[in-house]
Amino acid sequence: MATAKNVDSVWEKLQTENAIPSLEFQGLKFLEPTQAQVNEWRSAPTIEAGERALFGDQYDAVHELFDPLPKHVWENFNTLYLKHFFGAPGDDGLKG
Repeated sequence: MATAKNVDSVWEKLQTENAIPSLEFQGLKFLEPTQAQVNEWRSAPTIEAGERALFGDQYDAVHELFDPLPKHVWENFNTLYLKHFFGAPGDDGLKG
């Protein structure tokens, strides 16, 4: 039977190993999404709802930054965001 110390050690490892650093640029700071955010994103009925789930209070600021820029810049951001937080395939396919 596991002792309380072993359980605490496992719980600590779950929370600290492979921690993902924030992604920061242009005054925006993205933290690793919570599991609740990921679940909301996955089940979002629209793209906007999914983005709001991931970006939270920064949704408007994200779009203020990217909306006036060429589409490929937005696509590159999405590629880098997904790779950074979810380990999605590489950034060698960036456009532009």
